[in-house]
Amino acid sequence: EADEELKLNLAETEKFTLPSGQEFEKEKSEAPDLQIIQARIRDVISVLQDFKKLREEGRDRSSYLTCLKRDLCTYYSYNEFMIEKFLQIFPVGQVFEVLEANEVQRPVTIRTNSLKTRRRDLAQALISRGVNLDPVGKWSKVGLVVYSASVPLGATPEYLA
Repeated sequence: EADEELKLNLAETEKFTLPSGQEFEKEKSEAPDLQIIQARIRDVISVLQDFKKLREEGRDRSSYLTCLKRDLCTYYSYNEFMIEKFLQIFPVGQVFEVLEANEVQRPVTIRTNSLKTRRRDLAQALISRGVNLDPVGKWSKVGLVVYSASVPLGATPEYLA
């Protein structure tokens, strides 16, 4: 517990400094270290959220934003246009969370053709083939969420029918 307080106190007293142009050029020539970039993204975001108190003397807001854009482009493999749009749409503190949420894989969902079968019948047929699924929710009468499948869904007779 004392170690955690010491780390917290050290973290509060340390001021983040932007890398120099030479350091950026050096990073371009080497493979990017994603842990360093992620830490710098978090540091720049915290500086931008309390700019007057945490900024480095002689640096303006645009230099921090330029660094943030460059690092976000490198870390998430988005182009500059997309990162700029995310920064225009979302507050700086939420951009990192939004981009992280975009990296999470979405569940596979399928829709029952209600002209050919009912959702309950399709679910029973797929469960008998080793598919782990649930209904999407009360708001949909035809949707199913597939968590795992022992056979490819596209190869089942139910899909091909």
